[in-house]
Amino acid sequence: MGTSDNTAAVVAAYDAFGRGDIEAILAITAEDTIWQIHASSDSPLNGEYKGLDGVVEFFTKVGSLLEFARFEMVPIAAEGDTVVAVGDQEYTVTSTGTVVTGRLAHVYTFSSDGKVTRFEEFEPGGDGAW
Repeated sequence: MGTSDNTAAVVAAYDAFGRGDIEAILAITAEDTIWQIHASSDSPLNGEYKGLDGVVEFFTKVGSLLEFARFEMVPIAAEGDTVVAVGDQEYTVTSTGTVVTGRLAHVYTFSSDGKVTRFEEFEPGGDGAW
């Protein structure tokens, strides 16, 4: 798979997330993937998720902890097996009612067969929201 295929897969994954179609995201994710979330230190989403079960765990947490008002990501750079996307989000932490807004960045690493082998999210906001 090439750079344009990887970029298209990231765009499709964001569309799937918007529809709540986690199965479509899992379909482009390697069985032994690593997802690393770099969020505020008090965020229960922070940490490393391994394999497809870990990705399901992550999305289950997102669904139970957050209510999104806005989530807009755009791939901005791609080279070889790496795609970088940046965007803006606004969500409410359901347990506290705190609204979090801000920028975030995602870095995807793909295998030669077009599967996501590594995903990293960098979210600088949200301190004290939990």
